[in-house]
Order: sequence, then C-alpha cells, then structure tokens
Amino acid sequence: MRATRILSYILSVMTVLPSLAFAGARTVTGLTATQRGGQTFLTWNNLPGVNWTYRAYACSSSVENAQSLYDGGEIMGEVGDSSAVDRRMSTLLGQILTFRTDSLATPLSPSRGLLVITPPTSRQRWYAVTAESAGRGEYLVFRPGENTLLEPLIEWLETPKPIFQRLVTWPVVFEDRVLFTSNIDRPDFPAMCSRMGWPTHLGIIRGIPGRPMTINGHGRGGSLINTIMTSGHYGDWALSFDEYLPNQDVASFYLGYAPSYDITKNDNPIAFEGPVERYSEKRVLFLLDWAKTALNYDPMRVYAQGGSMGGSFAFFFAYHHPDRIAAALSLIPKLVFNFQPEPPYQLRPSLDRMWGSVDQNLPLDNQVPVFDWMDGCKQAQSEAASASVPIFVFCGRNDTVVGWAEKVAYKQAMQQHRIGGTMYWDTRDHYLPNSISPWRPTQAFDMVYPYRLDRSFPALSNCTMDGSMGDGTAA
Repeated sequence: MRATRILSYILSVMTVLPSLAFAGARTVTGLTATQRGGQTFLTWNNLPGVNWTYRAYACSSSVENAQSLYDGGEIMGEVGDSSAVDRRMSTLLGQILTFRTDSLATPLSPSRGLLVITPPTSRQRWYAVTAESAGRGEYLVFRPGENTLLEPLIEWLETPKPIFQRLVTWPVVFEDRVLFTSNIDRPDFPAMCSRMGWPTHLGIIRGIPGRPMTINGHGRGGSLINTIMTSGHYGDWALSFDEYLPNQDVASFYLGYAPSYDITKNDNPIAFEGPVERYSEKRVLFLLDWAKTALNYDPMRVYAQGGSMGGSFAFFFAYHHPDRIAAALSLIPKLVFNFQPEPPYQLRPSLDRMWGSVDQNLPLDNQVPVFDWMDGCKQAQSEAASASVPIFVFCGRNDTVVGWAEKVAYKQAMQQHRIGGTMYWDTRDHYLPNSISPWRPTQAFDMVYPYRLDRSFPALSNCTMDGSMGDGTAA
C-alpha cells in the first residue's frame, strides 16, 4: 500500500513538473518600461524558441490577473520574435543589428524584445506583456516585476523624433535614424502605420549650413541605401526615405493602404472600403517637418528625386506638396496608376489589395479618390496644379514595367494645362542603366538646381522643339 502511494505520488509529480516547466517558459520576464521623447519603450527577455507573439497591455491599475486586463486594460500593440533586432537594416547590411531606444544609448541585446508605444494622452499606466505560442493560446499569468510593472509609468505628451541608430559607411557615409510610428492619430504625431511601434528608417547626409537639400525616394524592392545621394554639389544635404512592407506587395508607393490591409500577411483580399490611409505620405511630411527644425539646410532649395517607384514619389510630391520642394527630377516613373490598358508587368493585384479596385476608386483620408490622387493627368488639371513646381520626367518607349502609353496622355495634359517642367523620352526599357542612357548628359541634377521656392519660373507650351510622342505604342 505504502509503495503504491509513493509510486502514485512520483508519477503525479512527473506529470506536473513538465507542465510547470512549460508554464514558466510561457511567462515573459525582465519587463522594463521607459518614457522618453513622448514614447514608451517596453523591453523584455525573449522566450526560448520561435513563433511567439508578444502582446502589450496598458492598464489603469496594477495587473494581478486576467480580470485586471478586462476591467481597465487595453491592448497597445504586438510584435513577434526578437523584436529588438533591426531586421530591415540587418538584411540590407548583412549583419545582425539591433535598435537603440535613445540616440545616446547602446544598442539593445538581440535577446531582448522591444515594443515602442506612443500614448494618446498624458497619463499613468501599468504595463504588462504576455506571450502566445502558435496553437497554445495566450498565457495570462502575471508575475509582478517579471511580466508586469510593480509601479505605474508616468507618460507625458511630447512629439517623438527619429532616433539615431548607427553611422552607415556603405555605399556612402550617412546617418541611419528610425522613427517608431504609431497607429493612433494625434495632432502632433499622425498615424503613420496600422501597427503600433512599427520602425521606419531615414537616411541623412549632413551638409554645410544654408546649403540645398535633396529628398530621395527609391525603387520598389529597393531601399534607402539605393538612393542616398546629394545633388553632387559640395556641402549639400540629403534625406532618403525607406519605403517597405514586409510582405509580397513590397511597398505602397509612398502612399499607404486601406483599413483592412495587414502589412504582415501575403494573403490580403482586395480592399473593399476606405478611407485609404496616407500612412507613408504623412510619414514623409512629418520627417520633413522634423528636418526643418533639426537640420540647418536652405528650405527654399529642397529638391525631390528618384527612379521607378522613387520617380513616382518625386512626381506626385511635386503636385501634392508644392510648398515643400522647389523642383522634382523623376526617372522612369509610373504617372497614371489607373491607366488602361495595363502594361505587361502587372501592378494591379498589389494595388487592389492596398487601395481597392479602379472601379471602386476608394476615398483617401483627405476625401480625394485614391486613383484621382495618383493620376498625373487629373493632377495636372486640378486647381492645385497652378501652384505646382517644375517636374522633369525621363521615360522610355520600351518600358513595359510602368508603361509608355500613359506618358503620352500625361504629356498632352502637361501641354494643355501649362505645367512647368519637361518630358524627355527615348528607346530605353525600365532597366537600362542611367550611365548609358541617350539622355545621360541632360539627365543630371543640375537641371533642377537653379529653381527656388521663393522665385517664379516660366512655363511655356507648344514650343518649336516639342516632339510627337506617337500613339502610345513603342513603335
């Protein structure tokens, strides 16, 4: 009898111990919360293994159990494995890099998790972080001092800033800064992503005080590293905005996406309702506002430039925000996103997922239909076009990626409405190196360099050197 009871006890302990060990492995430890620069930085120890989802809660009282979350808690955001690792820059530079939470701090350990929260108001909150493993559900056990705070964190409203991360020395020397965005709209800090704390990169080449600045957009599938460049004149400044989605759609063309769109998934359906949020566009505007106060360049001489998707960035920025730049240089861009027929390289599936179908023409958050906003012809005839800045476009008749026929339509609109700038075209395709382009001597930044925001410029049409672009076929 006694031996049977002991054996029974041992078997029960052997059954309980693995479950206790598993429970311990599901509880976050080492949670810290720091308020700095208007943002709250939560860090914790990563759990063993992969495929974890970490979820952060802000509560109006101390967190003791699951009921505490239901009574006064709200989910502030969630991240996956190893969120202190800067996956974007690690991939681009080929080494494991982690985030800094302050420009003067050391980078976090890769063994830490990170979520950056931008609070909607000044407040006092207890934070808790839980973990969920695929197929096992969220583990709602709370241990004060481990996965929940012992004392509340005082959060103050302050406008966040891009945080210095590292000095990159290739392909040129530039500062890499990260803006941790928010999905909460605030007057001083608009929603710039659908997920709380999503990191976005900004490259900076510092120049001499009072010199001009170039703002750069990169091609779809590229990065800020591909286009971090100045005008080529000594002492000029440069900004390069990284535009990236971690899924099959790659990027949102520096615009944004609909409410139903999930940036972490590949199987997004066609967007069916708006408004389409201009997350990326607002991010660029916010960073320009920050740069105007933090960097000592000449605000009258800011020039936008880029190729492919970056060319579309420069082109539409000139129409949408002519008060921000003096001129735009746009290489092999897409100018009419609803143009029919489509070029052979199909962008439509991605655009449908992010912006909805052309037939729907969903509204943006500014009430303008998305495919009107991204239609160069309609922008040329809009009332705002009277304030547009000079736009210099280089394109090719054999470009089957962004299309050629749309350029003919835009040139007609440009002529009719006397839009400042020039279109140059040749036989290039989308991938012809600029170094061997027939227009290479002309296709230089010096063509936009004379323009200033505080000076007018002539816009002439039907000139003797105007050439016929044909009927839209390459021949």
